[in-house]
Amino acid sequence: MDFRSSGKISNLEIPFTILHIYRNVGEESLYSDFKLRMCSLALNPAGDPARAVIASAKFDILLSSPNLNANIPCGAAAGDVFDFYRDLRVVYEEGRGRAELREHGRNSLTDISVSLEKNGKYYVRGYARDPDPNVDEEAFRGIEFCLVCGKSFISDSLDNFRDLFHELDRIQGDDRFCI
Repeated sequence: MDFRSSGKISNLEIPFTILHIYRNVGEESLYSDFKLRMCSLALNPAGDPARAVIASAKFDILLSSPNLNANIPCGAAAGDVFDFYRDLRVVYEEGRGRAELREHGRNSLTDISVSLEKNGKYYVRGYARDPDPNVDEEAFRGIEFCLVCGKSFISDSLDNFRDLFHELDRIQGDDRFCI
């Protein structure tokens, strides 16, 4: 069951933005806008009698600037995004480390990392590759990005991550994500 058609089961509006960084450089026309979103949510019957359903989420990345508008599917599973959230929380709270969102166990098409640099700014770096199997693996086809932001962008995003995982736990009837 896709929640986009029956928004009553989930309390989240889909697409749900988890991480949003918007920067403009002086003029309104010079901007960078990055979003990591949950773009769909479905229920699947659980094989475990203790759980009625398993929520399956799909994610995407939106990138836009004066020269680019891209909607990039992200193959990360909810567990991958949860690991990213935990690591991001450590970077934010302890002021050290690096949070990475990778598609574990797969040939990664997207990769995002967040780190706090010595200048006190957070750097969000990543890429999205073109999944075309006809392109030589050695050739890079895709988008690389680097955005610099302040602490408030990360703080707001941590709240969004928390909301997402509380909702997934509520829907599934368990505390798998246990925040």
